[in-house]
Parts: sequence; structure tokens; C-alpha cells
Amino acid sequence: LLGLSLAAGMLTKQTFPLYVLAPLVLLVRPHRSLIWLLPGLAIALPWSWTNLIEQQDYLAASAGYQGEAGWLSHALFYPRAIWNLGLGPLWTLLLLVAVGIAWSGRHRKETILALCWLIGGLIFLTLVPKKYTRLMAPLLPAVGILFAAAIAERPRFAAGVSLGIAWTCAASFLPGVTPSPSASIRNFDPGQVQIWFRAPEKRSLGFEAIADLAQQHPGLPVLIEGGPDLTEVQTTHPWSDHLGPWLRREGLDREVYRDREALEPGRFLHVNFNSATPNAAVPLLNVAYSVSLEHQ
Repeated sequence: LLGLSLAAGMLTKQTFPLYVLAPLVLLVRPHRSLIWLLPGLAIALPWSWTNLIEQQDYLAASAGYQGEAGWLSHALFYPRAIWNLGLGPLWTLLLLVAVGIAWSGRHRKETILALCWLIGGLIFLTLVPKKYTRLMAPLLPAVGILFAAAIAERPRFAAGVSLGIAWTCAASFLPGVTPSPSASIRNFDPGQVQIWFRAPEKRSLGFEAIADLAQQHPGLPVLIEGGPDLTEVQTTHPWSDHLGPWLRREGLDREVYRDREALEPGRFLHVNFNSATPNAAVPLLNVAYSVSLEHQ
């Protein structure tokens, strides 16, 4: 089960080892039970080997990220993100109190394990040049262990945790409570800093007009010119990257292009965000586009 779980983690995100190395070092001992490595390797290695070149290219591109930033800026990115966007000030202070309570109690072994998981994971992530606040999310189970150890030692501490839960609910569902990225985080990451701590967005992304035309003209590819970003709905990918998967879910599997030169001669569906005469809108993003049948 451990081998299968680790293999599933490896195939989910390539940074997965950064989250599990610290606790595994404490938990695993040389023993014949290390046979769990075999099913994990059997599942993860074929994909890893097949995509080795792509992963190397990704690592090479990541290695040059923010190369001009000093080591202190890299070292402080995740601590700032924990305080500002991750746990927030309230949960961060509660966590520090929980560590103090748990360390002096009966569950020191679990506390050490959780601290190695949390701090070790943050150190590993800091060593990766490319920084994303969302990469801290898989470290949250360690935070849960620390709170559990503290509550087991002092049950009254659960009242403080309840305060944190109330704040989380408010920040998730009430407008104006969600924290905004601090200036230091924005300066380090000049791209789109996502705010993930909110309720899922259920409003339409405006694909319906394209689906209607695609239904009338089966099999035609789609060319997109322009297109907005989607920071508002918790994603790192632009609007155009979501059209293909959405059409597939509707049973309208189409090739989606952003480069006119890549199109084969023939008819295609043209989605143009630069059109002077738009005929479809995306109210969620306050933009409009035209969709029409054209010939290459």
C-alpha cells in the first residue's frame, strides 16, 4: 500500500518527493519490508522514463527562475506566504502555540515527525528556484498532526482551533475577507499570484457559444486569438487552455489552436477576442469575443 501510494503521488506531481522525503527518513528503516519500493517503481518508472526529456526541459526552465533575486528573497518567500496567504496570521500564531504545547507533552515523537515534514518540506521547496504558494498545500497534514498532538495534551486548546475554523469559513465565503498577496510576494513573483483560499467558482466561462457552433459543424478545429487569463477562478492557465477539455466533456472533442500557421487548409471555428464585432460574452471575466466559421 505504501508503494502504491507513493507511485500515485509521483504520477500526480513531479515535486511529490519534496513532501515525503523528510517523514520517510524518520519512518523507514533498512528491512526486507522495503519490498514496497518494487510496486512503486513498477508504476512510476515507465511514465518517468517516457517523459524524462520533457521533465529535464521543465527543470532547466525552472532553474533560471528569479536568478537575479538574492538568496534572502528566496529564503523568505515561503515564510511570508505562510503568514500572508497560506495559514494566515491567525492560524500561524495558533500553530506556534500548538508546537509549544505538543513539544512538552506525551506526543513528542509525533511532533518531531510533523515538524520534520513541515520544515523539511519548506526547506526543500525553498531550494527549488521556481516558487508557487500553492505548493505548500501538501504540507498541511503535518500541521494537522501538530494541532492534534496539542489538543490531545490540552483539550481546551480546541477552543483556539475553533476560532481558526470560524475565520477560515468567513474567508472562504464572505467577500472582502480573503487575504491579498503582500507587496513582497508580488515583487518576487511578478506574474499572476493566485488566491486559492476561497469557495469554488461556479459561474460560466463563456464556452457555450463555441459549443453551439461546434455542434452544427462536426469535426472542425478551433482557432483562438487573444483570450483572457483566469486568476479570478483559481488557475495558472489561460482561458484558451480550458476550452479543449470543456468541449471533450460535452462530447465535442476538437483540436484547439492558438497559432494560425499550425492550421491545416480547410474550414475552422474562429474565436477572436480582438474582434470589433463580438457576438458572445464572458460576464465572469468582463470580456467578449466573436465566434464564426472561416476558411484557411
